[in-house]
Amino acid sequence: MISLRTYQHDLIRDIRAAFVSGLKSVCAVGPTGMGKSLCFAEIAKHAHGRNKKTCIVVHRDTLLRQAAEKLDAFKIPYGIIAAGYSGTRDTIQIASAQSLIRRLDIYEFDLLIFDEGHLSAADILAPIINNNAFPVIGATYPKEYKQLIEPQSDFANAFEMIRVNEISEDERVIAGEQRQRNGAVGSKLAHRKHVLMIR
Repeated sequence: MISLRTYQHDLIRDIRAAFVSGLKSVCAVGPTGMGKSLCFAEIAKHAHGRNKKTCIVVHRDTLLRQAAEKLDAFKIPYGIIAAGYSGTRDTIQIASAQSLIRRLDIYEFDLLIFDEGHLSAADILAPIINNNAFPVIGATYPKEYKQLIEPQSDFANAFEMIRVNEISEDERVIAGEQRQRNGAVGSKLAHRKHVLMIR
């Protein structure tokens, strides 16, 4: 059984609260290993249960496989929109950014989730995100957010940022030892410092 850490539950709760408040796009900003893919799978699981069409967008094959592994762990059926894959009509899809942009006329989604938003997925999908066509969840790292997203003011202003902060190295070592003993999911422990940092 997969169990989320407290900060992952908090992140998902804050994303939901942002959408309930009327926001269309949020961006989770936090350290490597905060468990973005796991949080996305949990969100996709709930969307699947409500028959909401959801797409997890990635920009490289390793992230596509990682997202697929997380959805498999939750036993969520999904399709893959990428070169070399046959299309399906599952409510949950994992897509390469390049393939999705070419097939948007075929697929309609209620929610778009994109990983490592500072990379090509963000550049390719920026027009969709800026148009507020449907809710969007992005994720990136603090350094990349500051260097690559903030300077693109139109793109940065399309989001409300939810920050997940790293903890100390000593706490990380303790958390790693606990994970090894307990087999918990997630590669690093992080703590949420502040949510919905309003611009």
